[in-house]
Amino acid sequence: MLGAAVPLPESDGYLFTSRLSLRSHPWLADHTVAGTTLLPGTALLELVLRTAAETGCDVVTDLTLEAPLVLPEQGVQVQVTVGAPDAGARPVRVHARRDATEPWTRHAEGTVTEGTKPVVALTEWPPAGAEPVAVDDVYPRFAEAGFGYGPAFQGLRAAWTRDDELFAEVGLTDVPAGFLLHPALFDAALHTAALRGDGTAQLPFAWTGVHLAATGATSMRVRLTPVPEGFALALADRTGAPVGVVDALALRPFSAEGLGVRDALFRVDWVPAGTSSGFTRCAVLGDDPDLVTALEQAGAEVVSVQSGSNPTEHSRPAAAEVAFLPVPRGTGAVPDVVRETVTGVLATVREWAAGDGPRLVVVTRGAVATRDGEDVPDLAAAAVW
Repeated sequence: MLGAAVPLPESDGYLFTSRLSLRSHPWLADHTVAGTTLLPGTALLELVLRTAAETGCDVVTDLTLEAPLVLPEQGVQVQVTVGAPDAGARPVRVHARRDATEPWTRHAEGTVTEGTKPVVALTEWPPAGAEPVAVDDVYPRFAEAGFGYGPAFQGLRAAWTRDDELFAEVGLTDVPAGFLLHPALFDAALHTAALRGDGTAQLPFAWTGVHLAATGATSMRVRLTPVPEGFALALADRTGAPVGVVDALALRPFSAEGLGVRDALFRVDWVPAGTSSGFTRCAVLGDDPDLVTALEQAGAEVVSVQSGSNPTEHSRPAAAEVAFLPVPRGTGAVPDVVRETVTGVLATVREWAAGDGPRLVVVTRGAVATRDGEDVPDLAAAAVW
């Protein structure tokens, strides 16, 4: 999910860059919140764990997720900066933006450190005294709460409870390689928390003391233990060998308004032109009987100028107030039709601009979508736009 480390000049820090999109990581489309595709908190953690490993650190001491990272259709640019070391610790920040025209938004900030942490083996499985818990309704309940988990994230397989502890088995049928701990698998481990709660939809907010003892897991055993800051996690592979630990993970409720989905300040909005034409005499340049009929029905006097005629001669202000240039629907190979159409329209526009004719209006059909889902069948006319 990250490119190579770039040393920062005049410091002992590093910069990592990437571009995340549904094209490069299609499994992310299976993680939505309130109908919005959202980068899971475990993916932000994966980015930081990767940068920690690349800079000689082994523990994410703390990581606060400050703002959700929405994944638009075109993807996002991501930067992870790791600062200079101070007593074995380095500050780390994750920023993202949709494109170069937007400012960077900080989505996460924390600290990574050198050293290791004690890990836990989960060899006795299921644990003695643990009672099974049904998990069949977990993902329907998530959907009702606004969390859309597709197949790539539906990894909770079985669960047990013992006193305040929760235990679970998680696994995915297709886990892409190249991750320290795949975010979808790690996220499935967090789904266990939904087995005990008030049903409030929550997202990861703050990680404390995260350390991986092994990488590349495709399935895990999970133990969740309540702590004052939230809950702690012990992660192991299918044999019970340690995979990693989380000292504490705090969750917080989410709202659709808090997702920060932003639209552009301006948009193209098509509105009906109305029946008032604003002119009484006009010219149609070329053979388009349908356009002529429509103009005449609107009450205009129409002069047809056939191909090969001098349009400025037939469309002097005394004869016409507006001239319409319909773009014909060509036939043949699309590249050839596009080239011929654009060249022809451009030649007419240049000739018109050099003369003193009336206002010129270029008319297309099927060239631009004027509403969501509308097809654009005339590629040559679209190229004119």
